[in-house]
Amino acid sequence: SNAKESAIEKSEVVSLGQDCVTVDNEITKQNEYTRDNGIEIRTQEWFDEALKTWARIWPQMNDPDLKSIFRELANTTDADDKAMDNWIAYRTICDTDRYG
Repeated sequence: SNAKESAIEKSEVVSLGQDCVTVDNEITKQNEYTRDNGIEIRTQEWFDEALKTWARIWPQMNDPDLKSIFRELANTTDADDKAMDNWIAYRTICDTDRYG
């Protein structure tokens, strides 16, 4: 039935919204930590912190796309184009137009 499909779709949107909030919170924590510790953005030390954050994020994700994006990010060896592509994919999924 349409009502059932619509309910499933709605719950997926809610869970996606929760995922995006989780990501936002983790990244905010990372930004505060790096700022408070005087870690320059895009240095190796900053990148190491980012890797830890991404590794914390992916197991918390319900959305399979986000889970896969952050798992790949957590396994990135350097800030290469692939990492940038994954970051853009995350931003696209968590764009506020998509949920809320």
